[in-house]
Amino acid sequence: MSQLVIITTPEELEKTLKKVLGQSEASKVLLEGQDEALNQVQAALFCGVTEATMIRWKKKKLIRCEQLPGSSKITYYKSRLKEDLERNREIFGKRSN
Repeated sequence: MSQLVIITTPEELEKTLKKVLGQSEASKVLLEGQDEALNQVQAALFCGVTEATMIRWKKKKLIRCEQLPGSSKITYYKSRLKEDLERNREIFGKRSN
C-alpha cells in the first residue's frame, strides 16, 4: 500500500526528494534546478581558455563531457566543469593553452 505524504514547505519537499532520490549527482541537479548545457565554445569561455585547450583537456580526460559515437557534437555541463576545475585545481590553475 502506498503512503500519502503531504508537503507543506520547500524544506519538506527537499527532504522528501533527498530521501527518494538519494544524494546522487542526478538528484543534486533536480534539487538545484536544471544544469546548464554548454557547447565547446561556451565551455571554453566559461573556463577562460581556448577551444584547443578544451579539446586537449577532453582528450586527457581531465574534464567530463558527453559525445555520442560518430557525432561531432560535444556537450559540457556547468556543474561538472566546476567540479572538474575544483578537483584538478593545480592543473587548471595554469590554464595553459
